[in-house]
Amino acid sequence: MRWFLKTYGDENSWLAGGEISVGLNKLCQKDNDSVREWKKHYGAMHFGIGHGADRGKINSILRLEGITDYITITIDDTVVCEKGQFKI
Repeated sequence: MRWFLKTYGDENSWLAGGEISVGLNKLCQKDNDSVREWKKHYGAMHFGIGHGADRGKINSILRLEGITDYITITIDDTVVCEKGQFKI
């Protein structure tokens, strides 16, 4: 990630915050063309790094978005989600 920010970002890419969300909706489908729906799919995770002109005071030329499926989340040595299945 550091290489990518150095190569394609600007000085504000390092200042802009990020976001992360975990999908909890079993009715959302991951296999359609809607990223808005896919990122809410149960067991998926959406992340974003960097801000564009529509996102506040710090603007960067770089905005990365991604979605991954079958996530595993560990908090304080407790697995709360494993391979997309929540344990709590």
